[in-house]
Amino acid sequence: MTVPELTFVLTGIGSQTYAYPETLLVLSIAYLLMAETTSRLGRWAEHRLNHYMERTK
Repeated sequence: MTVPELTFVLTGIGSQTYAYPETLLVLSIAYLLMAETTSRLGRWAEHRLNHYMERTK
């Protein structure tokens, strides 16, 4: 699921229910979780790569 898809779906829900603040809050939390997960995975991969590169010297 991508951010534009998530935005589209939640905007549609907000339009139907007139609950824009709640849907934008859910969108913000989902985006934050996706960004944090991606960041942590990147840091983990970088750590593993650095560890591997040090062993092969």
